Amino acid sequence: MVAPIPQSYQAYTSELDRLDASFFRQAARPQYGLVQPAAIDGELPLQGDGFTFLAMLSCYRPVLVAGAYLVVRSAGPTGVACDPALRLQERRHHRRTVRLGQWVAVAGAPAALVMAEVAPERSTLGALANMTYRSARLDLRLRLVGGGQETFQLVSRTLADGTLVSEVLSSPQALMALWSGRASADVKAVSIVASAPAQWESPLRMRLVDITRVGLA
Repeated sequence: MVAPIPQSYQAYTSELDRLDASFFRQAARPQYGLVQPAAIDGELPLQGDGFTFLAMLSCYRPVLVAGAYLVVRSAGPTGVACDPALRLQERRHHRRTVRLGQWVAVAGAPAALVMAEVAPERSTLGALANMTYRSARLDLRLRLVGGGQETFQLVSRTLADGTLVSEVLSSPQALMALWSGRASADVKAVSIVASAPAQWESPLRMRLVDITRVGLA
């Protein structure tokens, strides 16, 4: 999807993500769009699009898969602003304090999507390393329901506003299934690890949010 701020991997801020989300909720939003669940530099797909992803999920409906893209169409009457609150409901909030490397269960309500909000903070050593462009890498590890793990590079600031962790959207077909309400949870636990743990404060504050979709038709 071409958004007003498409380079979230380079220029992410909460304000820019909210701007994109507002664009897709407005009455004059595009009628059609292309969504590609691809990640850059090994990041989790759609990691930097927390608010935008929820706006798109609320205000658009899937049409078909075309190559690497999912074609979506605006939902609701033409020329009318979209209200995500009519289609997405936050059901439960799980606030946890976790250590680096600790596994946290992703146990959402039935048919719910689980979003994770985490705000990693650098230690004094980490702040100094960041000034010299030697900041330690953070990874997001997902333990899969069917066995095995997947690891994605984590851009720390993108998790503060929430990212989907109950599904791994590695293809347009997976995105179509989720958008249509047919997806089953792929992930049973999540963990954040650091290549140099001393550069990051631990424990971390984590908030898991169950989001239930209504009005899928």
